[in-house]
Amino acid sequence: MEEAGLKGFTIGGAQISPRHAGIIVNAGAATGADILAVIEEMRQAARERYGVELVLEQVVV
Repeated sequence: MEEAGLKGFTIGGAQISPRHAGIIVNAGAATGADILAVIEEMRQAARERYGVELVLEQVVV
């Protein structure tokens, strides 16, 4: 995500950590929708830049 320029990327209160690009942090009042939108942005960046499909390891309920 760092190479894709997403370090620090924010939607609502959810942010890709400016320190560790593989971590999503709550920058202030993040909603579940904010977090899912950031995840989708990360997946889209990987798909467009590297041609790979990222698969979530966690189950989102």
